[in-house]
Amino acid sequence: MFSVYGVEMNKNIYVIVTVLWDSFCDLPSIQSNDDFAAWLSKVIEGRNDEAIRACMALCWSIWKSRNDLLWNTKPWTPSEVVRRAVLLAEEWNTLFAAPGNLLINGSEHAIDPGINDGVIIHVDAAVFSDREEGYVSAVVHGSDGGYLAARNCSVRSLRNPILAEAMAVKEALSWAKDRGWHKVVLYSDCQLVCNLLKSSLPNNSYVGCIVRDCVSLKRYFVDVSFHYIARSANTLAHVLARATASQSGPGVWFSSFPNCIQHLLLVN
Repeated sequence: MFSVYGVEMNKNIYVIVTVLWDSFCDLPSIQSNDDFAAWLSKVIEGRNDEAIRACMALCWSIWKSRNDLLWNTKPWTPSEVVRRAVLLAEEWNTLFAAPGNLLINGSEHAIDPGINDGVIIHVDAAVFSDREEGYVSAVVHGSDGGYLAARNCSVRSLRNPILAEAMAVKEALSWAKDRGWHKVVLYSDCQLVCNLLKSSLPNNSYVGCIVRDCVSLKRYFVDVSFHYIARSANTLAHVLARATASQSGPGVWFSSFPNCIQHLLLVN
């Protein structure tokens, strides 16, 4: 038996928890002889607030899932543990984040005022517990803040929300390359993926492979940058990603607006 986060776990659960940490974010590996206090000290040391909040979110999700398994005989599902942690981390990050925003018809959407002759792309992803595939979206604005285009499609994400968020970035970059948009500012409301895109540390998980593909795509652009924003500033992409599940196939819109986000846009 192992003591992890103050609870006793058998070897199989310990291995699953270790894999969750490896795929969730760049944090110290869990050793079998670690106690919670010693490991938590290593987590906090030298890390930013977002990474610490991500750690706390996953700790809480693991604890809740452990209780469901022990007291309610609910099966342990790693994808559900990660999904719950991602939602909690995003909620906390939203409370602490203070991005620059443009108010559009009552909803906040981040616009970078510093880009010239380029595009601003908001991306998001949606996963559902009963589906193997995930859904991703991209909403594009010009440097003046005017709406240009939107796109959504399904991807194979294995019910992993972080993998889906990374796929959303990759799909958006591939689309931007094909469209000839050479200067891109890309916004995601997934802090973990943004951190991985900016990190130089190796990551051999499925998410890490997609992140490497994203970094490789940067060579096709004159300038590309990745930024985290709060969920409240990413409403258009969020709604469009979730709407993909009810479509018969991928959708692309130029100049016109997808029906599902028309009510969120200020149309002159």
